[in-house]
Amino acid sequence: MKKDVMENAIVSIAILVIAIFVISACGSSLERTAPAQDIQHTDEEQVGSFDDGSQMAFEGETVSDWKTAYLDYLLKNTDADSYADWKCWLAYIDGDEIPELFFYQPNAQFVVSFLACVDGQVVDLGEFGGQGAALWYQEKAGNLLESGAMMGNSFLCGYHFHGGELEDSFYAATDIPPWCDEDDSEAGWEWDGEAVSKEEYDRRVNKAVDNMTHEIYYDNGMSFDDLCHIWNIP
Repeated sequence: MKKDVMENAIVSIAILVIAIFVISACGSSLERTAPAQDIQHTDEEQVGSFDDGSQMAFEGETVSDWKTAYLDYLLKNTDADSYADWKCWLAYIDGDEIPELFFYQPNAQFVVSFLACVDGQVVDLGEFGGQGAALWYQEKAGNLLESGAMMGNSFLCGYHFHGGELEDSFYAATDIPPWCDEDDSEAGWEWDGEAVSKEEYDRRVNKAVDNMTHEIYYDNGMSFDDLCHIWNIP
């Protein structure tokens, strides 16, 4: 009987020793576990890229660039219900690598708004066009032309865009009353307020138009969806 009691005691002590060893080992393992560290992301991990190498922001991030500047401006200052009917034109008018943006919202007069991104800020340079009007620009030279006609009279406005500012270059107009033709003595042509002959007027107009490289008109504009697509904006 005493022998059985001794054997049971020895077994119990062995089990207790093993349990203490296991608990100690687990505790030691937990104590050696390294503390959690903040995960550091590189700029490349946090920010996506456009096809041309410029950056766009993922949700929760902000990246300053001309594309997001234009997009933010359009979304904040235009009618969201008309996006499907928009027309947009990217135009490299001055000498830098950031394009200017023309955009059209549905209106009866086909008035086109002219925007530029200067030092990360979008500048509204006004509206151009209208019924019977045309708009041209000379790429990388900073020159624009706006023309229009009504009731037999026409005008041609020249502008120069540089450094975020749009300046008048010249203004030309015809004055032909509806009851007479170009050969009538009442018909007139002027350039910057001075009367010129029809021949001189035509020569200057043709020279100004011939220098233009692109024309802005409805059918060659892209949709707002197309604009977002080429900018990789969902």
